[in-house]
Amino acid sequence: MITTLRRACAIAVCLLFSHPALADHDNQAPASQAEGTMIAAFSVWEPFAIEDEDGGIQGIDLMLLHEVANRLGLKLKSQPCPWRRCLKMLELGEIDVLTSFAYSDERAKFA
Repeated sequence: MITTLRRACAIAVCLLFSHPALADHDNQAPASQAEGTMIAAFSVWEPFAIEDEDGGIQGIDLMLLHEVANRLGLKLKSQPCPWRRCLKMLELGEIDVLTSFAYSDERAKFA
């Protein structure tokens, strides 16, 4: 469990700070950060993103991103979506963060 948690932490932090929308491009933050919010998309994938009985999302990824957002002084807004839609939202810049996805040459073009 500790190894899984450490791996999840590393992935979340790497994805958070490597995403073009969060990088320091001409000191211009994405609109969501300007409003004090970090938008993260999730597709249910236990134990990283778990849907509870009320339809909310919990899990390792969400816990980590809440802490990252807190340390950055941002509010975290979670956006549940089907996996392919989550990827498309990241590609279009509609979200700031998408965690727990594997590298591919295709994804490297937009993430």
